[in-house]
Amino acid sequence: MLGSHESFLMPIGDLANPLPSYPEPRLVDRLPRREVCLRIAVAEDGKVMAAHDVTGSPGCEVPVRVEADFVAAAMRAARAWRFEPAVRCIFGSAAEKAAAANTGCAGAREIPQAVSLHYRFVFEQNEGRGAVRLAR
Repeated sequence: MLGSHESFLMPIGDLANPLPSYPEPRLVDRLPRREVCLRIAVAEDGKVMAAHDVTGSPGCEVPVRVEADFVAAAMRAARAWRFEPAVRCIFGSAAEKAAAANTGCAGAREIPQAVSLHYRFVFEQNEGRGAVRLAR
């Protein structure tokens, strides 16, 4: 719970974070779309501490069973990701916080925070080629 003089900034993923690769051996299977959901723990320094498969759990129901190699591809990619860490911004007062609206943590003390984020990866085939995207 944040105080009236505090705000929170979510972590920002590095634009260089790669998406998983579609598992090449699965291309010959001509599978329909597969979705993998991961909960990613991001440390105070922005590094991924852990990635957990949460496919099929509430909020990530999927229409078909997901093969292990899709999960492994998503986990491999996510574990290499980097983020600008999440930050709790502590201002001197609620008025200072209000005055700094839309400026991030400008003028505040910044305390990096560990967080968990959820991502849904969509693995698809298009004309015999594998493609992966993040679902919105």
